[in-house]
Amino acid sequence: MEVAFHSAPGLSRSLQAVGFEMDVAQLSRGRLEGSFRLGGSRQLPVLSIQTNQDLLLQGNRRPGVLPLSLNTTDQLPVVSGVEIKPGSLHGFHAGLNDIFFSFLQGLTSRQLLIRNAV
Repeated sequence: MEVAFHSAPGLSRSLQAVGFEMDVAQLSRGRLEGSFRLGGSRQLPVLSIQTNQDLLLQGNRRPGVLPLSLNTTDQLPVVSGVEIKPGSLHGFHAGLNDIFFSFLQGLTSRQLLIRNAV
């Protein structure tokens, strides 16, 4: 499933459709062009977001799911105030119940959605 979005509320609605309650704000000026993609498999879904503008996302983690983020770019997205290094995984904390991160222009973010066994 792939959906284009052209506004921060549009991305928020796409995230809500897969169980994430998120507030999204556009931080940079200009027309927003982005895509939201849900792929992978039923056992291991992969959520991918790409945008041409700076965005800030804040909300609740989906209950029962551990989202692991993979930084496949040379950019340094910020998660909960910490820059995430290129080639690294982030999100190995099942006890967190909120998400706060920024997307930079041109960033593609990928999250593996792993069901909690707890």
